[in-house]
Amino acid sequence: MDVPKMWDLEVLGIIDPIEKENESLLEEETLTHFKETIRLCEDQRYEVALPWLAGHPALCDKYDAAESRLRTATKRLINENYLEAYDNVFKQWESEELEQLKSQSIEIMKEGAFELRCWASNDSKEDQDKQMVLGLSWDVISDELSCKLPSNIDCTQGKPVTKRVLLSVINSVYDPIGFTAPALLLPKLLMQEAWRGKIGWDEVLPVELEHKYRLWERTMHFMSKCAISRRLFPENYDDFTVHIFTDASAYAYAACAFLRCEFKGQVTVKLMAAKARLAPMKKSTIPRLELLGATLGARLAETVDSILRTTSKTYFWCDSMVVLSWIKKKEPWNTFVGNRVKEIRDLTNIDDWRHVPGEVNPADLATRCCDWSDLLQSKWWEGPGWLYNDEESWPCSEVSETPDEAFLERRKTVVTNVATENEVRFGDRFLYFSSYRKILRMTAYVLRFCNNIKRNSPKLVNSLSCEEIQKAEETLIKIMQSEWPSEIHDPKELKPLTPAHFIQDIKERETFDLDLIDSQHMLKRVRYLHTLRSNLRKRFYKEYLGELVRSPKVASRRKIISPGEIVIVESKNPNRMNWPLAQVIELFPGKDGVERVAKLRLASGEIIRPLQRIYPLELSASDHLIEDHHGTDIAAQNPGPTATDVLKEGKKSRWGRPLIPVKRLNL
Repeated sequence: MDVPKMWDLEVLGIIDPIEKENESLLEEETLTHFKETIRLCEDQRYEVALPWLAGHPALCDKYDAAESRLRTATKRLINENYLEAYDNVFKQWESEELEQLKSQSIEIMKEGAFELRCWASNDSKEDQDKQMVLGLSWDVISDELSCKLPSNIDCTQGKPVTKRVLLSVINSVYDPIGFTAPALLLPKLLMQEAWRGKIGWDEVLPVELEHKYRLWERTMHFMSKCAISRRLFPENYDDFTVHIFTDASAYAYAACAFLRCEFKGQVTVKLMAAKARLAPMKKSTIPRLELLGATLGARLAETVDSILRTTSKTYFWCDSMVVLSWIKKKEPWNTFVGNRVKEIRDLTNIDDWRHVPGEVNPADLATRCCDWSDLLQSKWWEGPGWLYNDEESWPCSEVSETPDEAFLERRKTVVTNVATENEVRFGDRFLYFSSYRKILRMTAYVLRFCNNIKRNSPKLVNSLSCEEIQKAEETLIKIMQSEWPSEIHDPKELKPLTPAHFIQDIKERETFDLDLIDSQHMLKRVRYLHTLRSNLRKRFYKEYLGELVRSPKVASRRKIISPGEIVIVESKNPNRMNWPLAQVIELFPGKDGVERVAKLRLASGEIIRPLQRIYPLELSASDHLIEDHHGTDIAAQNPGPTATDVLKEGKKSRWGRPLIPVKRLNL
């Protein structure tokens, strides 16, 4: 029996209050430490710092010692020929884990109706060092991506170079990232030159263009060696920033995005995406092309931000002071510059734009021609060297003064100074009085004062007389009439007609000699008249011609058609408004002597149609008064139906309403 244990308070269920308080405080500190140090890793695992008591001794850095022991153990295994055996054991364990992971992944994806296929590993027993992933060649050993060498290159060697061959080679290189954009610029430029020279698809290119293509084609075997790392972010990083570079030349403009990551003083820079465009065939200035490159960079930054899904600091670098002045200065630029500057301001922050010298701008290579060997040697996808340094050593130059070239794109404005005179009427002074009687008496006293200050005039001191009141009223009337000199007239008053009212202006193409012509007003007037004509034409086809064709269900007498009349010809178009107009040339009777077929003249030619497919217009040739060469009235000899005849017939509509005859004009 342990006698001291019997006297322990914990055995009896009694705990010291001070010790209990210390335990609760320690639990709170542990929970706070857990919340402050927890973070999510890239592999979707949570990481928490180890909890330490206050005042614990610092751990020694054993990294060098551990690395030394690893090298010693590896060297010993190599000397004793045990390294391969241990490696096989580890690979066997990894193979078993991979098989288990594969089966689990297939089962999980199968539940969502997804099929996993094209499995690859870095097993040395299998020849799987290169795999195709989304159109790119993936080296599973080095974990790098590269473009696949086109298979049609061998077929084009030794054959004449045509525009069709250039297009085939350009489209055979698939590079969605854009790290091969500098090398692909040359065939695109040759293609543009072929279009500018109006060369056919199968015509041989000129000797100069063919020589440039042959030199570029000889270096295409370096394409597979131009590879970038598949992994964009390192395993551990503290912070990252995005850098967008833009540049332009007389041939093309480009933009590229680089990702800069930092971890314990180590910096990695990798290419995220790059875009290059040929300069338009219409000649443009270099500042305008630089602005196109800046616009392309702003759009590329928006795409990169949507892919990262995290907030990061973005820097924009441009080597054109003119473009930076356009972006940072608020001026009335012209349409071309103003629209693109507005888009850049909407997508980016103007304070993030900086200047970089052209010789250290990585986007400069994407705007100039180079072959595959030069591209491999430059390794431009690793970014500029100064980007690996601290921010204090980066290029720094402020846009102090706006270059003169920037003002060439400033919108021209006209300043008009208008001087206006605020006219104060004498009658406005009477607004301070509330009644006409007060205004009248005040005017009378003013006139008395003017009379009394005269030397030889009698002094008036008594109350106002009737003569003074009458004179004051006449003075007020004269003042008001002087402010409105025009006579009062009624706009509805009748005016006598004179011969001048019937004179019409002769319509001519010349315009009046005006000091200032409002072009916008004239243009609006022309558009308005054009709209009126179009609406009238549409209403004529819709409301008039469409109503002429009666439904076959409605019983009606068919009008006799005679040669020379204008009729509507039925067509396959279900819209009756689009049926063509034609003129009857000749009628052909049948065996029974009844006319059944007519020969018509259309705008496109002559056709023959049955009378059942021909519909006469409302006004036909028989309705006009036509006189023959003897002067007799044909219409009088063959009178048509009159209004009384129609009323006698009692013609009614389909709803039973009596129809009122139309009084035709005697044209």
